[in-house]
Amino acid sequence: NGGPDGSSAIKIQRATTKLNFFERDYFINNSFVYDPAVSGAIQSISYSQDYLWNGLNASGHQAIDAAIGSNVLISQNGRYYQYTGSLYTGPSYRGPGVITPNTWQQGQGNGLTASQFSLITDLVTFSLDPSQNPDFTNGVMAFGMYDGYSVTNSQFFGTMTSSWDNLSIT
Repeated sequence: NGGPDGSSAIKIQRATTKLNFFERDYFINNSFVYDPAVSGAIQSISYSQDYLWNGLNASGHQAIDAAIGSNVLISQNGRYYQYTGSLYTGPSYRGPGVITPNTWQQGQGNGLTASQFSLITDLVTFSLDPSQNPDFTNGVMAFGMYDGYSVTNSQFFGTMTSSWDNLSIT
């Protein structure tokens, strides 16, 4: 949770100099782990977060063709699995699952099962293998989130800021 002054728990600022780019950031909370073999198998996961995105180019205009997303991430046995659905279903900048700029939004997913997570096979190219899923019955797990950006066909040379608050995984 953020501070009493309304500050966010996590905030990232990026300055970009490229016309076209795709970026993904991964955050894992290693201070809490869950071992289903000891504490009981996981039937499903519920997740929620508050998210704020602001992307302005040097002249103060919104980034053009910016797609943004943020979702659940699981670390297990040295491997990373990302939730492949969308936590965001409200109004969007470019369609379902994309964030509305300059507005705090809540993303949530309830009843997420292991089959809805895909193994990240390459952290550089963001390649996924949907046939490999985390084991909700055995193997120590740590949880977090990933954040992805794609800006295309844009004269976007400015600062993008992402903020998260009130992250919850149950």
